[in-house]
Amino acid sequence: MRTRSLEPIVKHLRSCLASSRPATSVFAALLVLIGFRYFHPVPWNIVVILMIAISLVTASIMTWNDYIDRVHDSKKGKTYARDNPRYFVHYLLGLVSGVIVTLACAFALDVWTGLFCCATWIVGMAYSFMTKWYLLQNLVVACCSGAPILIGMVFKRTFDVRPSLLFGACVFVVLAREIHKDMEDATIDRGYKNTVPVIRGHSIATLWAYLLAFGWVTCLLSYPHPALKAISLVAVLCAFNTARLFFNYAHVDYAKRLMDSVITLILVVTLVTQ
Repeated sequence: MRTRSLEPIVKHLRSCLASSRPATSVFAALLVLIGFRYFHPVPWNIVVILMIAISLVTASIMTWNDYIDRVHDSKKGKTYARDNPRYFVHYLLGLVSGVIVTLACAFALDVWTGLFCCATWIVGMAYSFMTKWYLLQNLVVACCSGAPILIGMVFKRTFDVRPSLLFGACVFVVLAREIHKDMEDATIDRGYKNTVPVIRGHSIATLWAYLLAFGWVTCLLSYPHPALKAISLVAVLCAFNTARLFFNYAHVDYAKRLMDSVITLILVVTLVTQ
């Protein structure tokens, strides 16, 4: 009987957790870890607190955006936030409470690092109101995605070309991925969101995604370690698949997943080699 009574709670919790994109939150936390590994020694408790803070910042941004877009997203089959606003808001408030507590800890550790994390959170939350701001919305997603790797530099008040190059690579890859995602949603987004495919059409969007590959390849080839340089070889496959989009948009999901693979490769190789 008790198991049955818990089933609805577990179901709601799973749906709420899905809105936080746990994989993306873990990715952001690992970027913080990588960013600090360039600046040994750093006390482990500082790194852990900032990893938790950034993961909660990322999760709250994702959940907030799903709540704001709940009616529009129902056209894509995502109906939980629209149909269960009370549970969704409670979960969002829990995330925001966690963000406030961890950001307060970040400020206590270092004011500038706290400000950087806070700025990332504010800009990320503001994304939900940029539906008509053509291209800027993609730049916000890309910069917020790569920002965690810069936290180590901010904390140490120094500059290192290696995390800067990885930040650039992340920005270019995520930009390309966002354009692919917008191509998937172009029909539904028309009239609600101004995206590259909606404003410029699929051919121009494909061209932009194609050209962005030169950005992340340049960043990886400029990185000192040969293992990161080797990842740029994946660009050949990315270029081939993106070129196919000029003729058949059905391959856009594969192109998007290919960008996810590039990001994962960068993360794993950097963790192993740094």
